Amino acid sequence: MRNSLVFIISTYNRPALLKKLLQSISEQSMLPDAVVIVDAGSQPQHFDAYHNLYINHIRSPYPSLTMQRNIGLRNTDSSCTLVGFLDDDVILLEKSVEKMLHFWDNAGEDSGGCGFNIVNAQAPQAMKLKEFFGIDASCRGVVLPSGFNSAIYPVDSTIKTEWLCGGATVWRKEVFDEFLFDEAYAGYGACEDLDFSYRVGKKYSLWVCHEAQVTHLHEQHKFSVLRSLKNGRDEVLNRGYFLGKHPELDNTRYYWAIFGRSLTNAVKGITGFRAEDCLRALGNILGIGQQILRRVFKKL
Repeated sequence: MRNSLVFIISTYNRPALLKKLLQSISEQSMLPDAVVIVDAGSQPQHFDAYHNLYINHIRSPYPSLTMQRNIGLRNTDSSCTLVGFLDDDVILLEKSVEKMLHFWDNAGEDSGGCGFNIVNAQAPQAMKLKEFFGIDASCRGVVLPSGFNSAIYPVDSTIKTEWLCGGATVWRKEVFDEFLFDEAYAGYGACEDLDFSYRVGKKYSLWVCHEAQVTHLHEQHKFSVLRSLKNGRDEVLNRGYFLGKHPELDNTRYYWAIFGRSLTNAVKGITGFRAEDCLRALGNILGIGQQILRRVFKKL
């Protein structure tokens, strides 16, 4: 029986990027059965140009990546066999859907999720330093005792992994009978993809398909002091929350890794004259302080 695929796209006031993604989907050699767009933005959207796609456009009450994905799941046809998630700043390359469906046609019953290969991802840098702090590892796609995850992309062959990047993945539909996205990861949801895929990976095998390729556009945001601070803080708090859900991970190694992350952000900011990285390091420190205070008051 042919697999049926539905893509869910969460978006927020990025119509130009969304159009590029939809264009890349509409030009595929094999098309998804439906595209569900969960839109938290206020800008009008028009989809008449993509006449070969069945598009279901749904409004979200506010922007939250995990909530929008769960909304998309509730509006997905129950008869589909595969559900994919695409960030709105991803572009599908030639025949990537066809290659992904080919993977699933040959996947074992224990396979739960498969990631597209993000071919323009940057190779990890300063690996020895990151390994020292437990932030990264030379082995691709592993979840470290610190709660950090090693880089995956790009891959030069199809590999098995312990986690997947949430914005370029396809999942077996029955996975969502048991697992949903944790809406405690609010806003842009740092670590939400790690949290979801790691939980699924404890029951199912996870893969990255080398032949199913995409690019990630990495839109440049306007510099914001508050955003940089918040991103640094959320990086600490969200990873700490993830760590608390999995007792096999190690608190001491987590704090050592967080110290290393704040240090590397600060060094990168100072040596590269990048205020954003310096503020992110400060946000890391604020997050550590907030986390310590929470634990102190919890014990009182």
